[in-house]
Amino acid sequence: MKYTTCNDEDVSKLEVKPFYDDSSVNSLNIHFNNTEIEERENNEFAILKKIFNSYDIKASRIINPGCGTGYACSLATRLNLNYVGIDFSSQQIALANSLVNKNERIKFINDNFLNISNYLKNGDFVLIQFLLQFFLDKELDLIFKKISKNYKGYLFIEEGVSTLKNRIIIKDHDMKTGHFYNTQYRTIHDFLEIFSKYFFVLEYDFILQNIKTERIDTKYMYFVLKNF
Repeated sequence: MKYTTCNDEDVSKLEVKPFYDDSSVNSLNIHFNNTEIEERENNEFAILKKIFNSYDIKASRIINPGCGTGYACSLATRLNLNYVGIDFSSQQIALANSLVNKNERIKFINDNFLNISNYLKNGDFVLIQFLLQFFLDKELDLIFKKISKNYKGYLFIEEGVSTLKNRIIIKDHDMKTGHFYNTQYRTIHDFLEIFSKYFFVLEYDFILQNIKTERIDTKYMYFVLKNF
């Protein structure tokens, strides 16, 4: 796989190829009955539990934009929290609803990440997983600006980061889902620059997991943000 360093202007010139569009949703049931995903969930749960204890978080609900097929609702269940998943793909939302037994504490909404601030209540816990790589810096600036104006609480963000000096772009990337898309991996500095503009960055660290990947120049990281 070929990697290319890039900047926001380079990415903006690419044809828009959203990840998980409706045309490929039938091949996307990858978040269930999968040992690698189970390992990822256990790692994420351990990190979230530690964070909730460390900062004495009293949230009653997780808001999860870019929820896809609803994988993260199990994290909310294990934390005894309500869950709201948001995704722009109507077929993904339909699939999520079909995969989760009726549960009044779990809700899925068909909408765009740009509109997340419409659903936030103070005290919610925002969970954003591997979603920011599909947005330009100027889009993220707008999103986080809107969130910071309408929400007081914690954000937990998981992303792949570039271990090089510059961000990485992968064109026509295929996650074995039958759909190709463009994505970018920012550096830690890039993320901190975006986040600290509107939030306090409480901590960040690498995520220890053994999910197989061909991305030799990227690593998984989490960031904990708070708006007071």
